[in-house]
Amino acid sequence: MIRIQDCLKNIKINKISYLKDYIVITSSDHKYLIKPKDSNKKNVFDYLRSINYPYYVELENNPNDYYEIYPYYDDLVKDKSQKAKEMIYALISLHLKTINYKEYNTDKIKEIYETQNKIIDERIKYYLDLQDYIDELEYPLPEYYLLIKNISKIYKLLNISKLKIDSWYKNINNKIRESLLIKKTNLNNFRYGEKSYFIDLKDMKKGLIISDFVEFYKQEALNVDMKYLFSIYNSKIDLTNNELDILYSLISIPQKIEIKKSHYENTINVRKIIDYTEKTIEFISEEYKKNQETN
Repeated sequence: MIRIQDCLKNIKINKISYLKDYIVITSSDHKYLIKPKDSNKKNVFDYLRSINYPYYVELENNPNDYYEIYPYYDDLVKDKSQKAKEMIYALISLHLKTINYKEYNTDKIKEIYETQNKIIDERIKYYLDLQDYIDELEYPLPEYYLLIKNISKIYKLLNISKLKIDSWYKNINNKIRESLLIKKTNLNNFRYGEKSYFIDLKDMKKGLIISDFVEFYKQEALNVDMKYLFSIYNSKIDLTNNELDILYSLISIPQKIEIKKSHYENTINVRKIIDYTEKTIEFISEEYKKNQETN
């Protein structure tokens, strides 16, 4: 077993912090991020360097075959709104530098359409089955009572998802805009301060240009002002009606309810799903209206 300490013989360690996805080493005057070695990272760094993309940190050291060492910078700005805005600019920069049109054949387009419909149908069935179960209860639990009072909103959002993916499929042409994607687009994976950068780039790959914002929306919709952030993003990327359709469809899938032992926790989880549903219906309605007025 290779210990972290054995890989850092030239660094005087004051503190080791074991965080969710990585380890941070604090020395007398620096901080270092320790990650498992990724053999593909060199190619990623070479490419980001070639396009002058600034929102990442270079590998500092590679002492062995198990771990990599990077400089680590803390957030200096704690306000989530400011941090989210900076992250949106980081996404815009990456997407604009890497946009290209790719020819999708009919089978590929059909696969995307059928996969999204399968997810929608599965989620509708999940909530219908749950509703049937709750209806059979003589005394519904608080979390279930809250859900049943608002379940029509969930069905409405899922119906929006279905309508939008149908519209996308009906109007799509074979040339699709792709870009390089961060994939892990949540605020925990971004630092804003002395250096603004994405921490984890291991999942980077080419894909639909809307995918990074979709993931960001799903992760952070309840934490930041998505209308404002989307207006910044779309002012630079200028999504087409077809791209908007698939974006709307992808964000319109409410999560399943995560059942905990505590009724309090369950009620909080249901409340979050309802809040996400309400926010997303409002977001899509307002963006659709704005787009129609612009057209």
